[in-house]
Amino acid sequence: MDQDHEARSEGDYEINENDFDTILERLGRNGQYFIRSKIFMFILVTVAAMNIGASAFIDQSPAYECQLPDQLRNNLIEKCNLSSSELNEVKNRSCPIKNDEVSKCYSYSLDSLMHVNCSYWKEKGNVTVYQKYFDVVDCKSWVFDTSTYKSTIFTTFQLTCDKTWQLSLSKYAMLLGIFFGAFIAGHASDSYGRRPIFLLMTAQISIATLLSVFVPNFYFYAAMRFLVGFGVIGACETGYVYLMETTVSHQRIVTSQVMQTTFSVAFMLLAFVAYMERTWQNLMLYISILLFICGVPFFFLSGESPRWLLSMGKLGRTRKVLEAIAKANKKSIDFDNIKFLPLHKPTSDEPKLMVREKGALDDDDDDDDDDVTDSGDALTSSGECSNDNDKDRVRPKTRDIFQRKILRNMTLILCYNWFACTCIYYGLTLNVTNLTGDPYVNFFLNGLVEVPANMGAIWLITKYGRRFTISVANTLSGLSLISMLFVPQGYKDVNLVLYLLGKFGTSATFSCIYLYTSELYPTLLRGNGIGICSSCARIGGVASQAVNNLAGVETSLPYVIYGVIALLAALLILCLPETNGTTLPDSIADTECLYRKRRIHILSKLKYNQVTTRAPLSQQ
Repeated sequence: MDQDHEARSEGDYEINENDFDTILERLGRNGQYFIRSKIFMFILVTVAAMNIGASAFIDQSPAYECQLPDQLRNNLIEKCNLSSSELNEVKNRSCPIKNDEVSKCYSYSLDSLMHVNCSYWKEKGNVTVYQKYFDVVDCKSWVFDTSTYKSTIFTTFQLTCDKTWQLSLSKYAMLLGIFFGAFIAGHASDSYGRRPIFLLMTAQISIATLLSVFVPNFYFYAAMRFLVGFGVIGACETGYVYLMETTVSHQRIVTSQVMQTTFSVAFMLLAFVAYMERTWQNLMLYISILLFICGVPFFFLSGESPRWLLSMGKLGRTRKVLEAIAKANKKSIDFDNIKFLPLHKPTSDEPKLMVREKGALDDDDDDDDDDVTDSGDALTSSGECSNDNDKDRVRPKTRDIFQRKILRNMTLILCYNWFACTCIYYGLTLNVTNLTGDPYVNFFLNGLVEVPANMGAIWLITKYGRRFTISVANTLSGLSLISMLFVPQGYKDVNLVLYLLGKFGTSATFSCIYLYTSELYPTLLRGNGIGICSSCARIGGVASQAVNNLAGVETSLPYVIYGVIALLAALLILCLPETNGTTLPDSIADTECLYRKRRIHILSKLKYNQVTTRAPLSQQ
């Protein structure tokens, strides 16, 4: 049994998970240990995120054509006296022509071309009279355009003709990895700790990336991309939770927004590295080695999240970690006078629940519960809502999210907004290199535009509120992307500007939606609610690849679809209440009161009495 379970005097200072900010302040919230942890976490998540953006370069399909067989090439040089430049001019005669396009997948048989007269290669006019006697066969090898990319998985595994669908398979594999990683890694970090799962995820990314480079099999490569996607989302989410749990409440918004910029920095850095190294194997090798190098010092210099240890009742380990933090921060604290209290399992007749629900999918959301009053009666700083309904003091269940009408409607709207945000974000990010113009410059700007979007969101959500900011950001994104349909061909700069405005809007939404969602759900359903929304978000990520594939029908079609998705999200979010200036809802009744009091009543001017005389919840 942990030594912290020993009885202590009544004068001892007691602390539990809900009072954890107090001990963080005493340990020095800006001390060396916390600053070091934040820096390492930022670097590791940034490097991990580079693996996601790398798909925009390594999965490219450059132009290609059937390769002239060496035997035929030597024969034409020796017997027909053709120079290398003349060969380049007439090489297309080795393939059939359909709809004025030279076939990339079929060629005339080597036997037919070897026995044809040299005049076939030297004549300037129509040579179809010869070709109708040639046998047509599948191309065996291809020549790829290396002016932009020296090699990609498309060229390495020769995913041409009837194999082009496999290129999408690798992207689907990565996005599916993200989908499953969001579930499994989150639960694993709940059960086994933040630090071991984070280190496991970074190691998985590094190893899977290395194996994908050295094993020359496409399906094995796709499997490794699945593991990479799994590891990246696992590292990002676990790292985010770790930082939130080791950051005092009034610094969490800034810390959260800084962590949001990890993907921005990753994309900008990746654009530079990919420009310098255009061979996909070397690019992935550099990312893998860099991640491993940065992970080693974190392994030796970091400790487990003390808040997680305390919430799990591991009191002895909690004390050891806090002592290590105090030593690193050069703080002198007498831990013998501090009693660590594990959060007990509540009963149905207890007025205040102070334990995280075991099935919660997210972990950092309860960290802000300091803002909830002990009585749970005051929902807003102005005393706008008050609730004395004792039945909501009983621990709520996940099924309540779907059984209670207001919670159900709220969840459906939030799920769609998470789906829309993730679908548009990944769809634009992975498709930016297909825009006209330099793909490296485009990708750099794609990352750069996220910085003002993330940072500007801090000011906007504070001054104008969460709901308004998300709606305006989605509207900006939707209108910009739909406008790409009307840009004449050749105006590539206009297309780029509209694309960047769309990316700006969806990035701003991304940085707000998590906070907004956490402020809508009651305390003991917050983790489950965010987990459900996060699941819908991962579906959006997978769906984005299917939308991008529609570019084969019409180049601007994916952007129009993303625009419509964004505009619908902008409208639906207005049906939810504003949470700016409120405390976190403690019970289901608090959330329902918030919904009734602070949402937009569209018909309030026409039916004012109907709204203001609505029956109390207890009478419905």
